[in-house]
Amino acid sequence: MNKLNEILDSVDRIIKNSDNDIKKEIYNISNILEIDEKTATILHFVNKDSDWNPHTLKMLEDVTTKLPLKEKTLDLTPEKIKQTKDFYLKNYLNTRWGEIAVDYIKKYSEMGFFNVWLRKLTSQIIRDIILVGLYSEDKSEFIVDSNFPGDGLAHPKVSEWLTNLIREVKPGYRN
Repeated sequence: MNKLNEILDSVDRIIKNSDNDIKKEIYNISNILEIDEKTATILHFVNKDSDWNPHTLKMLEDVTTKLPLKEKTLDLTPEKIKQTKDFYLKNYLNTRWGEIAVDYIKKYSEMGFFNVWLRKLTSQIIRDIILVGLYSEDKSEFIVDSNFPGDGLAHPKVSEWLTNLIREVKPGYRN
């Protein structure tokens, strides 16, 4: 094997053929790919969580030297890291908060001072994405959005995500 995609595809096949037993999956990854169990555990984690967790790419980058690859690094540029993190952020928001937010918007959309009602939800969302490490600490690119608590500053991707959801429920909504 000489390509990372081939290795990740192999890990996926190994997991699918291991009877949903995590220990067996990791053991099989280790034996079949001839790598240590720590690296096999990271590959298992990448396979299971990479669709929402940006830290998995960093973990994968850290173990590439232990994999049977010709290319040895992922070479993620700062711009690519930002795009990847934004992708995971939007994915996480959709899966974890999408339905909850739509229900909340429907419930409060006709009330006066709608954006004030939204601040309870947006503060919960921000706390959650901070806990999972998807919210940027650098606020230099943040934008003002009256739907968010405090100073109203919000990550542009979170603001865009919320505005799109509101417009689905309340066509013509302007922030």
